[in-house]
Amino acid sequence: SFLKLQQHNRDRPKELFEEFVNDWNELYRRDRLFLSDIVRKRVENSNAQTFKDETKTFDDFCKVLLDEAANQTASDRVQRIIDDESNPVSSALLYFNELKLSSSSRRRNSQLTQHHDSSSEDEGEIAEDEGDV
Repeated sequence: SFLKLQQHNRDRPKELFEEFVNDWNELYRRDRLFLSDIVRKRVENSNAQTFKDETKTFDDFCKVLLDEAANQTASDRVQRIIDDESNPVSSALLYFNELKLSSSSRRRNSQLTQHHDSSSEDEGEIAEDEGDV
């Protein structure tokens, strides 16, 4: 079997890996577009906070996706995306993690902005000691 490997170009493993990553990325982009349409509809029908509250875990997120699927064909596609074992991580799990990360990032940025705005100190002001004047 080593001889079979020797027959290939040394860059072949790298090429195969890059092909795999490109294919996986393409699949994720298609799945993400489909899943984001479902999420958008759910948020429009309820609201963003309700969606966050009902999708704290990946299992809850999957249930919401399946509940919100418009018809049997969409529901079957969601189920295939969730159960996809041909890739290291399903597109549904990647998208769930992406939503959680972007949500926590926005919350963190909001807290930083609120803290900065509530500061009463003038950042450029130089305080003089009354004894030195």
